[in-house]
Amino acid sequence: MNRHAYLIIAHEEPELLKKLICFLDHPESDIFIHIDKKSKLLYSGDYTNSVKNASLNFVTSKPITWGGFSLVDCELDLLALSTKTKHQYYHLLSGCDLPLMSYEEMLDFWEKNQGTEFIEFDTVQQKKPSIADKIGYYYFFQDVIGRKLDIFSVFLRKVEAFSIRLQKLAKINRMKKDKIILQKGSNWFSITDDLAHYIISKRNDISRMFAHTLCADEIFLQTVVYNSPFMKTTHKNNLRYIDWKRGTPYTFTMDDYDSLMSSSCLWARKFSSKKDEKIIDAIYNSLIHH
Repeated sequence: MNRHAYLIIAHEEPELLKKLICFLDHPESDIFIHIDKKSKLLYSGDYTNSVKNASLNFVTSKPITWGGFSLVDCELDLLALSTKTKHQYYHLLSGCDLPLMSYEEMLDFWEKNQGTEFIEFDTVQQKKPSIADKIGYYYFFQDVIGRKLDIFSVFLRKVEAFSIRLQKLAKINRMKKDKIILQKGSNWFSITDDLAHYIISKRNDISRMFAHTLCADEIFLQTVVYNSPFMKTTHKNNLRYIDWKRGTPYTFTMDDYDSLMSSSCLWARKFSSKKDEKIIDAIYNSLIHH
């Protein structure tokens, strides 16, 4: 059993998404894609022509909002659909990701590391807002607000801030009944079939604990795994090359080609054809003809 499931969350860059799908077009690949319901650009793309060997599947589209539970719900939908068939690994990717190794090199890597979970855990936790604050209070409007800066969103953000202050005064703590240790890290992962099924079995608990919270996509998986037997087989690295020092995250250009290709990571994000199409073509052509 060597099949791999690639779970892709996409909201922009249709041509880049096509290249990612082409790279993943392998007889042992099953590709599962969620397209943000708000993205008209991606819906215009024909992705079926990019696939000849892999299976291509789409989950029901939902509007995705930064920092909202909608992103967690999307990840769970992708896992629920992909786990209907057994896979060696499940890889969560964004539509702006690219590989840094050939497909055959990746298969070799997964064979050598079978049974290990690859999930990033933050070594230094940010203080404001803390994980406890993000999860302990109700953020009723986060899936509406996201990162928007229009007048209505700014108003809702102020209402949300006032609501949090009231909850603090009332000593609200959503997690007081759950004897678990909260953890945080990147939401992109590569996990085994056993852990994928375990997460789906916890879907009701995840919804109860993390709905109406802030940035739960960076907390729920790490928290579930940390408080489970799977922590024993978890490597605290998700094998993604992501630069948070130069951006949120930084979008790579041709100037970064050598550092990207010489890294030990399997994937990198993010890329944009609008900023630099040459780096996308250089990496794709290097690996597709490897």
